[in-house]
Amino acid sequence: MAPPPAWARAELASAVSNAGGLGVIAAASFTTAEELREEIRKTKGLTDQPFAVNFSLMPTKRPIAWE
Repeated sequence: MAPPPAWARAELASAVSNAGGLGVIAAASFTTAEELREEIRKTKGLTDQPFAVNFSLMPTKRPIAWE
């Protein structure tokens, strides 16, 4: 089970990973690739455990500026 994208951020993902689960960041929460990169960096700073990034393959209502 995953939380809604707005909650699937560094703090929750790292807490889940630190507790022994697999924390997940939702890429759909971010409008640019740089915002997502920064959230991944933040997560790496909060945990030394594995975590995942969920990339949705469903169409979005707003265009995402991926590079």
